[in-house]
Amino acid sequence: MNEPLLHNGDDVAVIMDENGHKKDVYFAGDPDEFFPNLYDYFIGRGVKNILLSSLFELLNLLFLFLVFVFLILCVDLKALNGAVNGLGKECPDGTTISSPSLFFPDCFGHQPIHFEQFDDPNAFVVSLGVIFAFIYCIYIYIKLIAIYKAFKMRPLFVSVLNISSNQLDHMQWREVVDKLMHAYNEEKRITFPGQFGKMTPLVVKAMILRQQNGLLGLYRYHLNLRSPFSFSYWLCCFSANGAADAHQFVEYLPKTLHIILKYIIKSNVFVKDTSGNRILQSRLREGGYSKVEHNLRKKFFQLGIVIFLVSPLMIVYYFTSFAISFADVIKSSPGNLALRQWTHSAKYRFRRHNELDHYMEQRLQRAYKPTKDYIDSFVSRTTVLVARFLLFMAGTGVLITFVASQFYDDTFLQFTFFADRSVFWTLTNLLLIMGVCRGLVAGVRSGKTNTTLWNDAAKELIIFDDEWAKNPSHPNTCSAISGFFISTLWKHIYEMFAFVFVPFILLGVLPKQAKEIALFYYKNFSEVEGLGSHDIRVANAIRRERGLPEVDVDDQEGVENEMYSSTAFGSTSRSAVHESRLDFDFTRSVFQEE
Repeated sequence: MNEPLLHNGDDVAVIMDENGHKKDVYFAGDPDEFFPNLYDYFIGRGVKNILLSSLFELLNLLFLFLVFVFLILCVDLKALNGAVNGLGKECPDGTTISSPSLFFPDCFGHQPIHFEQFDDPNAFVVSLGVIFAFIYCIYIYIKLIAIYKAFKMRPLFVSVLNISSNQLDHMQWREVVDKLMHAYNEEKRITFPGQFGKMTPLVVKAMILRQQNGLLGLYRYHLNLRSPFSFSYWLCCFSANGAADAHQFVEYLPKTLHIILKYIIKSNVFVKDTSGNRILQSRLREGGYSKVEHNLRKKFFQLGIVIFLVSPLMIVYYFTSFAISFADVIKSSPGNLALRQWTHSAKYRFRRHNELDHYMEQRLQRAYKPTKDYIDSFVSRTTVLVARFLLFMAGTGVLITFVASQFYDDTFLQFTFFADRSVFWTLTNLLLIMGVCRGLVAGVRSGKTNTTLWNDAAKELIIFDDEWAKNPSHPNTCSAISGFFISTLWKHIYEMFAFVFVPFILLGVLPKQAKEIALFYYKNFSEVEGLGSHDIRVANAIRRERGLPEVDVDDQEGVENEMYSSTAFGSTSRSAVHESRLDFDFTRSVFQEE
């Protein structure tokens, strides 16, 4: 390839091909950064959308903090209550309070809001502002990095792949990959610093999902993260061996913990080679995993302390964000909070090997209705009868309130009705009761059996537990599935209280499993020339594509591979079942994208 004649920027150059025609060439740089950035650009749908999304997220966070400071600093709840109770009372001068003001004192001296408090904030607000400023600066830095990466990707899409922002809004991922492979393999318009080799759909996915594939295996068989709402969790925290009985899928995986684990493993288990690809740390590749184990424990402890210190602020932020985001739902249709959602754990529990995020999200969305019908079919008859009775009684109260408000206007809603509460407050709670009851009653409307409903759901879900498949009509199976498919309200409570439990997990549970984590990557990752270290199954699939000899899955460099061995599943026969499912799962994910 000729030397560039004219540079359009740091990443794109114009060269003259063998026919004397000019063409843009994109210098991709580090492949381990290039492919995830490419995928993030596709998911974000271009620079404009990524920029707006980052800007709005920053403004939302700032707005939430200002609202919180305003509430604790400027709002006098005692005065607000006095102003509300003074409505309609006669003042000393003989006038009647018809509409009390929030910003000016009434005749009794009640002034609910005091903006002058901003002039002299107390020590608590100042310290809170300092902590927020520190967190906000980190958040700004993260968003600036994301925006910078998007701007680096833009010349590739616009100049090399000829995909405009408007086109990207409606393009499928397969179309982008086809254009990318054609630009690299045929037109030679994309270059990497090292010996990258031929680009294929498998290679593109492998480079994007290197970390996800590793974490999937780690979560599925090698970490013992029980639910903090169970006794076994606290027993694990204080036991000498926190990794005992770790060969099962993690029970507790909030998004906060996943992000922290992803960062710690990326920075301590892998290192970049001369071409920019991530390979295992040299000491880990040589079997000296004790140093990596020590670094993992050190990082767990450090981040555990940090999360513990900022957890009160993060809980307040999450609660305020939830209240604002669902304010309309809470007011008008609180029953929607009972609708089910997939947990973050489910996105790994039911994930195919080497499966991209948006395909997984689409599959779980298709599984939503059959899974909900399956879980709802286990509602007891007693529960349904009670729910129907409460639904009828609550509906009667709502109807009476609605009819009365039509005759007496909105003033009727302000009347005191129950325990010094207004009619409006009572109406809101009746609607909440109706929403919950309606969800319970809806579960018995399907005429299908448990087994039929299970088979409908299993078509989209990846089921690895033999007990589930053998006993779909057993309540324990329903309980296990419903643990990954919880109500909207409970999901947000689950994620909010993660800031309470995650510090204990980082300080008390994961340090005991650092050796298990280091051993997992040592025994289950293999290097592919030009592409860095990958999950051994992905690595062997790439080797097959390139006509290279494979590494034995069960004996990589003479070490037993625990991820797929019988010890990981309890018995040889059970291992064989899981082995065949993993092979089928992997083959579908790599070669049959829907």
